[in-house]
Amino acid sequence: MTMTSDRNVKVAGAPINWRNDDFPVLGADTGVDTILREIARAGFDGTELGAVFPGDPARLSAVLRRYGLEPAAGWFSAFLLSRSVDQEYERFDRYCAFLAAAGAKHVNTAECTRCPFKKFDDDPYTQHFSAVTKQLFPRAVPAPDEGEWDTLARGMVEFDGIAHRHGLSLGYHPHIQTVVENTADLDELARRVDELSGGKVHLPITLDTGHLALAGDDPLRTLDKYVKQVTHLHVKNIRPAVVDKVRKERTGFEFAIIEGLFTVPGDGGLEFEPIFRTLREHDYRGWIVVEAEQNPGTADPYLYSRLSREYIRDVAGW
Repeated sequence: MTMTSDRNVKVAGAPINWRNDDFPVLGADTGVDTILREIARAGFDGTELGAVFPGDPARLSAVLRRYGLEPAAGWFSAFLLSRSVDQEYERFDRYCAFLAAAGAKHVNTAECTRCPFKKFDDDPYTQHFSAVTKQLFPRAVPAPDEGEWDTLARGMVEFDGIAHRHGLSLGYHPHIQTVVENTADLDELARRVDELSGGKVHLPITLDTGHLALAGDDPLRTLDKYVKQVTHLHVKNIRPAVVDKVRKERTGFEFAIIEGLFTVPGDGGLEFEPIFRTLREHDYRGWIVVEAEQNPGTADPYLYSRLSREYIRDVAGW
């Protein structure tokens, strides 16, 4: 049943559907204007930022205005476990200043130490060949050790303060093949953030339905648990038959994407109506971002994005 309209929630597209920042060979010839024109044409309110977008806030704002789109959020790959934490705090502060100047209100982050396809100081054209054979299952990237958990938790307390000083909300994104990839990992980080802050900071979360489902969790249960801490939402679906194949054949992430591991809401095996209902019941106010990494050579980004935009409007009223 279609829910009533609610403009406290805005819906954005993600440029990774057109040009994959993690595996740039996927969509490498797609330019920024094509991405933004098709996001706008599909009916989205805004876009998350991509690695090939303008790095000057004034130029970025101008190109977004040209297509009538708002900046929904940017991504910050953190390396608190492998670099100086003071350097990471300074780097995060600069990035938040950039986002604020461009008019964004949210920043996503994840700890990317040991992630095979998110390396420090990558440029937008780095192809992570070493990640191709790094199997998704069984888990190849170990969770943090005791000392690393505390470093990461302290980092998130600091990141939260930095983001708020720039007028941004923060969201920690559990992500496949990172040190925090599933709900159990998220539980541990959230617990330590609470403890280290004396209860003053509760870990803000960017919940990604596809990554949680791929890690073996039920995204709805995770949302029910953390709904008051969810500041941002990535909605992607999974194809269960491809997930089973990936597990059986021990496929790496890039080839899993090429084979159709992910898809958009309105397609795939996850039910989104209960997720949207839960958000509405708890008065969620923020962005819903359609982020469904697929091979743009075989899954037309505009057509799938348009499908998902219409699905969200029909099912949730957003």
